[in-house]
Amino acid sequence: MTAEIPRCHNGDTDCIINVSHTLIRQHARTGYPSAGFPQVEPFLVKRFDISDGRTGSLNLKLAFRDVNVEGLSGVKFDRAVGFGANPATTKFEMYGSFPKIVLRGKYNADGRILILPIRGDGDADITLHSPKFSVKFKPGVQQHDGRTYLTVDKLKVLVEPQLMNIKLTNLFNGDQALGTNLNQFLNENWSDVWGELQPSIHVAIAEIMKSILSTLFKRFAYEDLFLELLVIQRSALYKNKAAAREIVSFANACIRIGLEMFRVVGLLVLCLIVAGQAKFPDDPKPCKHADKKCLLNIVNHLLSEKAVVGDSSINLVKLDPLRVAKMNIKQGADSPVNIDLTFTDNEVFGIKTLKLLDIRGFGTDLAKKHELRMKSDAVSLVGPYNIKGKVLILPISGSGISNLTLVNCNVVIVFTGKAYEKNGETYMKATNLKVEADPERLIYNFTNLFNGDKALGDNMNAFLNENWKSIFLEVQQSMQNAFAKIFEAIISNVFTKYPYAKFFEA
Repeated sequence: MTAEIPRCHNGDTDCIINVSHTLIRQHARTGYPSAGFPQVEPFLVKRFDISDGRTGSLNLKLAFRDVNVEGLSGVKFDRAVGFGANPATTKFEMYGSFPKIVLRGKYNADGRILILPIRGDGDADITLHSPKFSVKFKPGVQQHDGRTYLTVDKLKVLVEPQLMNIKLTNLFNGDQALGTNLNQFLNENWSDVWGELQPSIHVAIAEIMKSILSTLFKRFAYEDLFLELLVIQRSALYKNKAAAREIVSFANACIRIGLEMFRVVGLLVLCLIVAGQAKFPDDPKPCKHADKKCLLNIVNHLLSEKAVVGDSSINLVKLDPLRVAKMNIKQGADSPVNIDLTFTDNEVFGIKTLKLLDIRGFGTDLAKKHELRMKSDAVSLVGPYNIKGKVLILPISGSGISNLTLVNCNVVIVFTGKAYEKNGETYMKATNLKVEADPERLIYNFTNLFNGDKALGDNMNAFLNENWKSIFLEVQQSMQNAFAKIFEAIISNVFTKYPYAKFFEA
């Protein structure tokens, strides 16, 4: 060991920390070759790779090259543990922090983040603010000519920044809008991003650090150095390369019309129940109040026999397919799905497959609760759509044909009746209507998403279908409101035609 560097006694961790600080302050920008200490300000990393092959939100390979790491000279060691006389039994641990570490270099990304096939090749600029660190290693011990030499058998690095800023250029093959939104998302969700890739990053840092320490241990016997070991180990820390770029969470996606389609269905069934009693010629005959078996038969008869053709004698419109002239769904900025979605000239198919399984209410007191329990084989909303906004990190726009299909769905509709007078007769209006829908499956298909980008469009549809349950729940209230407006006219048309008492057999 060179004479210029003070030596510490075995286990004198205060001395080891002080000498480490001195060595880095004086030689960070020049290195100290005779002591095996490399230049660390900036510290050049020619290449390192991070790969996360999990099947969740992140499946990504990142390659970094020619990375300059700045800020290592500002290291502050808070604590050292071990470094005793017997390297086979003593601990080797260092704890500390940096004011800031900045990594600048080239990157290459290939993989998938949530729904996105991601490829990028450009400049990376990553800043870790106030990162804390710990380094622990267990050496192998070998004797040569009466001297003790170490090898790095096990090494563990942990880095925890207080904040991380990320900027990656040329993402999505240079698409500036997508690239800007992804960088914004990464910075807003930096903690989740760091947590997602942290294990892979720590492994990468540890491998670099092992290489540096191995060079040191080959040059000097343990008896010749204690402190250099610590200093060198520091230089590996540089690398907590917030490659943690991608997202997690997030987000759950786009358009969930499912529940509302069943509000449609439910409201239509209400129409059928009332209209079914009104003035049917004789097919079928009206029911008595609260006659569950009779009501079930009438509604199911109307669904199977009249849904496709309608029935003008009871103001029952054609229900299958049911034309939806226009429906707009807006989701606010506080949701992962911030969209303005419009369906125009759509049709609902499959209402004729509905089966009413149970019915309660419809007694003489119309103001009491009425409940319907149904099940469908499949109900679909099909037709032109237009969308703009943002889904998770993506600025989304599209105009094409959509198909949303709910499969084997159980539906419960509950409402209370409200009486009102007209021409001396009592009529009923449905109020406080609530819908619960439990589909076995929900299938989405949107054509021409992302202005025709097939790769992004296919992956968005795949993501929607893989995560249909979460998506279904995300905007259910918006969907309910949208469908409520559309079918309010249909319900009113039926309920206002006849007084409530005349819907039933005396």
